[in-house]
Amino acid sequence: MDAVLAALLDKGIEDNVFPGAVAGLSIGSGSDRKRFFSSVGSQDIRYPCEKVTKQTFFDLASLTKALSTTLIMYSLLDEQRIQLTDRLSDFFSDIPSDKQEITISQLLSHSSGLKEYHPYYKDFIPTQNQENNKRLRQLILSEKLVNAPGTQCRYSDLGFILLGFVLERVTATSLDKLFTERIATPLGQENQITYIPVLMSRVDRKKYAATEDCPWRKKIMRAEVHDEHCWLMNG
Repeated sequence: MDAVLAALLDKGIEDNVFPGAVAGLSIGSGSDRKRFFSSVGSQDIRYPCEKVTKQTFFDLASLTKALSTTLIMYSLLDEQRIQLTDRLSDFFSDIPSDKQEITISQLLSHSSGLKEYHPYYKDFIPTQNQENNKRLRQLILSEKLVNAPGTQCRYSDLGFILLGFVLERVTATSLDKLFTERIATPLGQENQITYIPVLMSRVDRKKYAATEDCPWRKKIMRAEVHDEHCWLMNG
């Protein structure tokens, strides 16, 4: 099976799907469980000698919606600090009238009526500061809804950004601390799944796979989040 995984990854290199990758597979359970692992290529296309290994960290990108924001939200739901029927206007006083009735449930299920995405970052200077968070929230809230809340399911990156603001408002704690305290540490994964704000980052970049060349930041992203809006908010 190791050879099969290696062959699949080698094909990805050959077809220019990626410069490097890692794959793991678990079969069976208990004492019969077997694990297979393979890695190929380089962590950064500029440095072929920096090989991908099973210790290489990768940017989880939008998987953070499920692995971070959603899990934190459900931990607060379990503690009854938030209800699925709570509305945006229960947490913030400046919600426009067309969005006041949007609920936590609708944000989680991508049925809030908010649009999928908008490149707000293009109107920002690429620097991190606390004012970015407030300005970005105002920009999202000023967007016209694409449909009435609760009437359609439509993927919305903007809705999950608002969920993050709600979590921080309810707990008076930053998302990175919430993730570490409520998710990573209880699972014993605080060193395997990290959430490192840009301004606090003191990491060995050679342990991280590069993601993409960002023309806005004018550099290749490595050991920092590739999502521009998250980066603006010190994510």
